[in-house]
Amino acid sequence: MKIAITTWENRVSPVCDTSRKIRIYEVSGKKLNSYTEDIDINAPLLKARRIKELGIEVLICGAITKSMESEISSFGISVIPFICGNVDEIINIYIKNRRLSKKYTMPGYKK
Repeated sequence: MKIAITTWENRVSPVCDTSRKIRIYEVSGKKLNSYTEDIDINAPLLKARRIKELGIEVLICGAITKSMESEISSFGISVIPFICGNVDEIINIYIKNRRLSKKYTMPGYKK
């Protein structure tokens, strides 16, 4: 399984649409490998296609526009939006639980 988090330094990028980097985690059994890829693309459709080309199954990100989320979701990628915090902490919790608590939700976000 490939899980990706949009990043800015070692935190979740505050806005997915303008994010330039994505950290990809390949989960295989108890093994976890990660690497960073460039996604510095301004067009939502092209950015969504790039994420698809990378084989991402789950995208964890900060704020995201409806149009961008729709483009990414149209490729069968599960989007977990409006998340904030330390990337390493987020991925470790997500891998263990397959969900993130409200503690990691951006301030003011209501589902």
